[in-house]
Amino acid sequence: NLECKHCCTYSGPKVSTASDVSTERMITVAEELAEAAVRDVLFSGGEPFLRSDFLQIVRAINPDQTMVYIASNGTAIDDRTVNELREARVAGVDISLDGHTAKLHQLVRLHPTSFQRAIRGIEACVRGGIPLRVTSCVIPETAAHVQDLVELLVRQGVKTLVIQTVLPSGGRAAEHPYLAVNPSVIPSIDQQIEHAQRRWGGQINIDLRAGASSGGAQGCPAGHHLVNISADGNVSTCSWLYKISPGLFTLGNIKSCKLKDCLANIDQMMQPWTTLTPGCPIPKVLNGIETIKTLPA
Repeated sequence: NLECKHCCTYSGPKVSTASDVSTERMITVAEELAEAAVRDVLFSGGEPFLRSDFLQIVRAINPDQTMVYIASNGTAIDDRTVNELREARVAGVDISLDGHTAKLHQLVRLHPTSFQRAIRGIEACVRGGIPLRVTSCVIPETAAHVQDLVELLVRQGVKTLVIQTVLPSGGRAAEHPYLAVNPSVIPSIDQQIEHAQRRWGGQINIDLRAGASSGGAQGCPAGHHLVNISADGNVSTCSWLYKISPGLFTLGNIKSCKLKDCLANIDQMMQPWTTLTPGCPIPKVLNGIETIKTLPA
């Protein structure tokens, strides 16, 4: 329902949902999660709560076998929604808030009521006892106001804040590279967080993930520790790899294939990339695509 400038997809009210997976198939896949050894599910978007059947899908997942987390812009969350999430034993909700004022939040969210509605969603989750995390994408205009954001969230009763920076590598974010924070600003953000934790450390936990990427010492988690299912049912080893090259990283589609059967092709798909690097393969994939583009016809 928003057209955020920093969106890593092209989600928005003008995007067709005609190809989305049906309610019936989504519920069947929800029942297949345990068979596929899926321990955690994160619903993201776009905005998950805009599916009229979303809570029905959530209720179809057995919380004793698979924990459910939801990432939302908060605009569609109210007390009734929170009650249903609590009854479904949802493990956590993540609401995005990209500034401590409506003016700053609106720089990327654009809609004039998005800030007030996100705050309403945060208040409903806190009031209803839903495990809540707020995520904030810092841009150059908000980089000096991290402490102000923390103070606002402490007043709201939020216990966990994740601060990220915009990665202009996909979707609408790639069209707005000026939203990326200069690396030289990161130490200042870090100092603000240290100051905030000294002041409110017992009331809120703050996690800075500026410029973070998957992989690292333990290797790339794509396919083995995480998979991605798109709105139209394509199963891939990683949402970022899928955004870069759907053709290279689609394992199958849940409209016509059981989830467990889609996942059977992971090793075959990822092996060429994991041999190139022990960490995140995204730079190698991007470099390979650029190399292909420059080869003579």
